[in-house]
Amino acid sequence: MPANITPHRKVKRKSHITEGARQQAFEKSRNRGTCIISGFNDGTVQHLHVLPRATNTSILTPLEWWWGFKTELSVDSRHIQIFLRGNLHILWDRGDILIFPMADVVDIFMDKYKDGERHNILEVICKKKIHRYCVIPHPSLSGGARSRAKRAIRQGFTNGFHKLKFVPSHAQPHFMIMNAAMKIMENKELWVKGLEELYEEIHLKIDASRIVEVILRLHALWTAPPPGEAQLIRKQEHMSVKIFDPW
Repeated sequence: MPANITPHRKVKRKSHITEGARQQAFEKSRNRGTCIISGFNDGTVQHLHVLPRATNTSILTPLEWWWGFKTELSVDSRHIQIFLRGNLHILWDRGDILIFPMADVVDIFMDKYKDGERHNILEVICKKKIHRYCVIPHPSLSGGARSRAKRAIRQGFTNGFHKLKFVPSHAQPHFMIMNAAMKIMENKELWVKGLEELYEEIHLKIDASRIVEVILRLHALWTAPPPGEAQLIRKQEHMSVKIFDPW
């Protein structure tokens, strides 16, 4: 496969991302490959996907429909990729870190999709290049209190999550919502608790439980089977545009 071509469907877990796709993510990221949590930009920083590269077609096809794609969703789009230090990457893969979209952004998506219809996702996010997120450690990492997050989270690793308020990233919020929903579904009550502590610490009067429910609702809407006519409509759209990565 040429270096500048990215796969457009599920890929095997052991396959490697193309160098062209990796370079695009590097060039478009804030400060060119800097870890979005620690701020470090050294040899320990690793590259990862918010929406896993091995995401099944049964998920990708509904996303393409409900997000208004006229082309296929490239699993190596630069807007699905972020950079984290190796130790944070481990916590991310374990489901111990959640990078959470801002509450107002979540509500904007819900306002748009509550009609149950298909929408152009780019119009919803207004084509912003950089987005803000909250970082939430799993409550079990710090005994349920962010104020004690200085202590060792895993053997040999500490990180002052309590110092973080917001982190910027070029990764787009609908992908972050999908990732957050998958982690929340594993233990909703604990993640609500973590989000409540975060909102309290940054003095935001937001109902964490409601926002979590909205996240889960969006995930359900976006992964629902497309209507019967979707295949024909997408085929017609496909014929009208050249297949490329619009992201």
